[in-house]
Amino acid sequence: RRAILIAEPQTWKVAGEDLAAALAADGWTVERILMPRGERAKRMRAVERTCRELAALRVDRKETLVAIGGGALTDAAGFAAAVYLRGVNVIVVPTTLVGQIDAALGGKTAVDIAEGKNLVGAFHQPAAFVADTAFLDTLPERQLRSALGEAVKMAVLGDERLLELLEQSGEQIAIGDPSTRESGALLEVVERCAWAKVEVVTADERESGLRMTLNLGHTIGHGIEAAAGYKAILHGEAVAYGLRGAF
Repeated sequence: RRAILIAEPQTWKVAGEDLAAALAADGWTVERILMPRGERAKRMRAVERTCRELAALRVDRKETLVAIGGGALTDAAGFAAAVYLRGVNVIVVPTTLVGQIDAALGGKTAVDIAEGKNLVGAFHQPAAFVADTAFLDTLPERQLRSALGEAVKMAVLGDERLLELLEQSGEQIAIGDPSTRESGALLEVVERCAWAKVEVVTADERESGLRMTLNLGHTIGHGIEAAAGYKAILHGEAVAYGLRGAF
């Protein structure tokens, strides 16, 4: 038994090392592949390097990759899983709030090119999605706050309870206030967003109709990210500005 873990350096320290140790203690041989941090992972050259490492390890179709990290990492590792050997299984373990409520769900994997964000990709559903909210304790405020852009999107698409939660506890979630975990508010936001997306994707996996609603705020948001060269602004921040424009 072999576990192929894909992460970026910071996430490896926060979550990968403990996961690798637990798997090793359970008798697994653990292999590690590191991708660049953030949007830099979402480049064709980064995916090519990852695929070459998989080939060097002689990974075959019977094995499963485990992508550990934020939305950019799970996007890039998921795309590598979709194209390596024409498709291998991948388990996603999102470690950021935006990953747990949106980015790591739904099977849309992609990389960016100069002409636009996510223009090269594939639909490749994960074999499993594992969201441990304990990972969120290590996130800086900017990461937490930006993720709420995606949460607001899900709320205004029709979840009045989620909108109420964000109005009541959004500011506390944004600053990482421990009371939001104790009250269950943070867990409910993650669960409501995740299940809402699962229901949409189950009904329309290939974005032929209903799933297009999940792009609310993303037309302007993706334009902002491309104009910024995929740096200096976080995805959730761009989506929040996109929502302003759409509204």
